[in-house]
Amino acid sequence: MEINPSHPAIKELLERVKEDSDANTEENAQILYEGALVNSGYSLKDPSGFAKRFYSLINGALGIPKEAPIEEYEVDIDELDEEESGKEF
Repeated sequence: MEINPSHPAIKELLERVKEDSDANTEENAQILYEGALVNSGYSLKDPSGFAKRFYSLINGALGIPKEAPIEEYEVDIDELDEEESGKEF
């Protein structure tokens, strides 16, 4: 893997590491690394861990708390059957 020292993400990570690396900075660096692996065609040792970190990052970017719980949604199958039976194909 090559690191482009001019890339804004690399510059920002470097500044954060110089100041005081925290868990968030380490997580971002790990996501960047794992994303580069996937982009290059490699498999990840822990794809579910990557997915968890990725969705946490997306939540943060969308202004949702990173550890926001997923709310269960119940689907009424009978209601779906009624909707489907009314459609013409």
